[in-house]
Amino acid sequence: MNVLTKVASVEYAAARLPLTLVLKRLEEQSALRLNVEKVIGTVDARIGKLIRDPELARRGESLSRQAEILTKAEVLEEMAEARKKAAAVQLKQTKQQAAALKADAQEEAQRKAEQLHHRQQAQRRAAAEAAEAKARAKAEAVERETQARLAAEEGQLADRAESIEARTAVKTAAPKAQLDGAMATAAEAAKKRREADRLAKLAKS
Repeated sequence: MNVLTKVASVEYAAARLPLTLVLKRLEEQSALRLNVEKVIGTVDARIGKLIRDPELARRGESLSRQAEILTKAEVLEEMAEARKKAAAVQLKQTKQQAAALKADAQEEAQRKAEQLHHRQQAQRRAAAEAAEAKARAKAEAVERETQARLAAEEGQLADRAESIEARTAVKTAAPKAQLDGAMATAAEAAKKRREADRLAKLAKS
């Protein structure tokens, strides 16, 4: 490094001293500090090349490159944080939707279970009513059949009674006629006896 280069380097260092002091006051790896470092590094690299100070140029390029990398890292971190927040929001929404779907599914299952229960009850009632109607119809049929049998038996008994009465009348007709004749003969005999007694009394007088 020649004298001119040294002088230029010293003058440039004095000129950038205020920026260096400002840079130290900025927060580490803040966006503003990284932008300032990038600007300073770029200027250092250009000035180093102009005054032919390779060390200054190397430091400037290194500072500019470091600031650029950190800026990109900061951007990536912000993007990752934003994506993380978005993913958290999406996850929350997904969980809420899943919970809502689960609640809807449970309500639907409950509703279907209640409907099935009602249908089963209706089917049981219908089966019971059908069985009762069938039993009632069977009982009525048995009663009608019993009444018909009783009527038939009563008719047969009446026919038998009439037949017995007719046969009895036939069998008792001759003895009755004989009895009636005997009674008539006895009455006639009694009449004749009374007549004879009367005549006898008249003859004695």
